[in-house]
Amino acid sequence: PARSSRAASQEQQQISLVSTSAAPGSQVTVPVEFNAEGSEHSIAFSLRFDAAALGKPQVTLTEETRGATLIVNADEIKAGRLGVQLVLAEGQQLAAGVRTLINLEFNVSPRLNVATLPLEFDDQPVARLVADAKANVISAGFINGLVAVQPGLEADVAPRENGGNAVLSVADWALLGRFAAQLDIASNGIEFQR
Repeated sequence: PARSSRAASQEQQQISLVSTSAAPGSQVTVPVEFNAEGSEHSIAFSLRFDAAALGKPQVTLTEETRGATLIVNADEIKAGRLGVQLVLAEGQQLAAGVRTLINLEFNVSPRLNVATLPLEFDDQPVARLVADAKANVISAGFINGLVAVQPGLEADVAPRENGGNAVLSVADWALLGRFAAQLDIASNGIEFQR
């Protein structure tokens, strides 16, 4: 059966926590992207995360949302919940297409080794909502993300049998070039992510 254009539009309007990777003890930035229809004026949601593994969250506007009002509710930060409300200036709405709404920055615990840390949308302390300038609710999906934590330096892949050697050298560059040219294939996810 054919879907209505309204239903297809709603399926495309999704807010996503962009999955990323980081090393223990580093800072990680997680963009929040929205595939906008073009009429959205205000967006609200909460984020749930492991507060022991991802500390000191900071929320910043992006080039695409500069000038908007950003309200961050950090009342439940110790429980790993953070509320975000974003309201564009009077008479403005998001341009249609994929837009980066905000960037979330966390300090990754130095005590972690290899870990997969879920980042999930929630309704506490701020309920999920997307609305136009007249406060009409717009249907949108919310897609969770994750932070993959692995030790080591980014691009430290040589020697392969040791999983790197904590030094970036010409050998790493050469091996990465072989991966890019598909002369060698990364043997596991961590090798590929680095």
